[in-house]
Amino acid sequence: MPIRYTVKAGDCISSIAYKHGFSPDTIWQHAGNQNLKQKRQDPNVLKPGDVVVIPDKEIKEVSKPTEQRHRFVLRGVPAMLRLQLLDGKHKPRSNLPYRLIVDGKITTGSTDDDGMIVQDIPPDAQKGTLDVKVGSKTEHYELRLGHVNPHDDLSGVQQRLRNLGYPVSGEAGQLDEQTRNALKLFQCRFKLPVTGEADNATLNILKEIHRC
Repeated sequence: MPIRYTVKAGDCISSIAYKHGFSPDTIWQHAGNQNLKQKRQDPNVLKPGDVVVIPDKEIKEVSKPTEQRHRFVLRGVPAMLRLQLLDGKHKPRSNLPYRLIVDGKITTGSTDDDGMIVQDIPPDAQKGTLDVKVGSKTEHYELRLGHVNPHDDLSGVQQRLRNLGYPVSGEAGQLDEQTRNALKLFQCRFKLPVTGEADNATLNILKEIHRC
């Protein structure tokens, strides 16, 4: 019998599928999740309280020769982490050495020409750290993986503004004065009507710039 799973902070379709032994596509494309799919659109951006239907597992038979080694790969494992570093003018910060730690695995490298860091990670990873070398200084970032709420939810607006360097007081989903000021700064930067409100035009540009 299908399970109705209630989303918690840090969950996404990849992590939920991994916990239950499915590929992300199997969960996301399941008929029981069509309403959720239409509502959220992005399987990596869910909101705590959303309900995901987990289908029953089905037995799949595969015919293979004996006395040979065969490899079966679970789709969606590992997941892909994509980070982009931007400066104060939203220009890519390219060729910066970094050290990324996720689930104890250390990866080093440099940001590409677009300021991107692309790395395989476990689908259920929720925390990490990133150290970026800038000249003689090191910038340190604490990463909360899978914790971004939908862009049309006010808490998701606050999370994206903070990630893009606009100061907000928190992520409680309340349109306080500091959030209004951050919205005005963002709207001014991208030549939108400066209202301090999370209107549709602002939400669309915020989602585009944040890339989710």
